[in-house]
Amino acid sequence: MAFIKEENEDMKIEEAFSVKHEDTEKQTNMVFIKEESEDMKTEEAFRVKEHTEEQTDPKALKEENQELKENEHKDQMESTNGGGTVGKRPSIQGSDTLASPCQPLVFHGRLLTEDLSNEKLIKQHLQSPASNLLQSLFKMSKIVVFTEEGFKGRTAEFKNNVNNLEEKGFGDVISSLKVIGAPWVAYYDKNFAGKQQVFQEGEYATVDDKGRFSSLRIITDDLDNPEIQLFEHINYQGRSVTLRQETSLHDIDFSDIASSHKVKGGVWVLYEHINRQGAQLVSFPGDEVPSYLSLSFNDVASHLHPLLPKP
Repeated sequence: MAFIKEENEDMKIEEAFSVKHEDTEKQTNMVFIKEESEDMKTEEAFRVKEHTEEQTDPKALKEENQELKENEHKDQMESTNGGGTVGKRPSIQGSDTLASPCQPLVFHGRLLTEDLSNEKLIKQHLQSPASNLLQSLFKMSKIVVFTEEGFKGRTAEFKNNVNNLEEKGFGDVISSLKVIGAPWVAYYDKNFAGKQQVFQEGEYATVDDKGRFSSLRIITDDLDNPEIQLFEHINYQGRSVTLRQETSLHDIDFSDIASSHKVKGGVWVLYEHINRQGAQLVSFPGDEVPSYLSLSFNDVASHLHPLLPKP
């Protein structure tokens, strides 16, 4: 039995000893290592490493060492603090978070992750600072509606989508409203259909088309990197133009021409007239509208702008 003492900058390894056992065909070396750190004491049992006297090929030894390292890394990831072996997860700058966290994806108001099957990663994502900020904004967001102008009459407060205002006692009666936080879209028909009007944060003592709204939808989509492609004809045919910022279509010789579009990013509002006037058409990320005919918006759009995230 041989005793070895090694010193490192970060840890001291004591009591290293090896036991040599000879068989007729194999020789097994077992090394037990005890580690001590300044902040915590962790005992890790390393895998038994076996060598046979016949393995003298350097290439074979290199491949075996690589396989042992991979297996050891796998064992450390799968081990738990309750057992004899303590596994350490890879960390970022010494933190206890996973080295490759999910990236957030937002689709029509629903937060998603790249790996929906991993419950632990989802919980970590939902607890991230960016996600907490986004969720806090939506929790504070609401719309307060009134049956009369000037914020008078009966009133109601909504924090989630309302697909039928009639069921809430507010169908076709909204005449003024207040928006706090995220923007909202008011629709003429139930289930977010028909003509529409977007309301960003602010107070509206009177609204256009008062007494016409039948459903409400909160906008929780990702507003970063807005991009829309307009087409001259239906089914994405004819001339096209790609826009990434507010634009008067008169300025680019595309006014009263658009008949279809594809939204690649952001939430866009198309207007009948310049300077954000007239009827509106609101479109969300990923929307592909092959024809404006059924929306009564064909060859109508003269102005458009993306909703921008709050600074």
